Amino acid sequence: MNRRRLVTALGTGIATVSLGAASLVRRGAAANVRFSAGRVRLSNDSGDVERVFVRPTGRVRWRNFDQPVTGARLTFRATVPGRTGWKTVHDERYALFEEGKTTGRFRYTPERVGEITLYEGTRANELFGAERDGETREETVRIAVRVTLLAASGRPARPTDEAQFGDVATLATTAVNEGATVSASGRANGGIE
Repeated sequence: MNRRRLVTALGTGIATVSLGAASLVRRGAAANVRFSAGRVRLSNDSGDVERVFVRPTGRVRWRNFDQPVTGARLTFRATVPGRTGWKTVHDERYALFEEGKTTGRFRYTPERVGEITLYEGTRANELFGAERDGETREETVRIAVRVTLLAASGRPARPTDEAQFGDVATLATTAVNEGATVSASGRANGGIE
């Protein structure tokens, strides 16, 4: 049995302006990584999308590392396959323990990490918006999540092969431009003089 075994890494991201569902599960000898995003849908009278973002929540647990872990690096990258290249949308280091621990856990929440914008403004609307009345547009976003457990030096803690892990999830998106409708009614009251 490997005495330096990473126990678990779990995560959840919720895409909140309009879009999609994603899930990822990777099981290997060293890690169990799970990342998912809840399904959300945008429906409005213009079909415009202003921003696509996630609010990640999750935890990472490790046990019996050779070197104390003092921090974690959390990286998110995103792409719309066939339309954009990969871009880093979040890359931050988080201090965990001043002295470090060879066994421990790290929780990341929206309060700690914040909202992570994948696409915004004109670019978000170009990629995800539904331009025509009555149009429904579906798109996918691939989200890569990577966690690195850090030693006091700022480098991956030993064993380095188990201190770095992640995978890719697919987020399905839907935007709906509600069709315009009109109705009219009237009445003519006749009269004579």
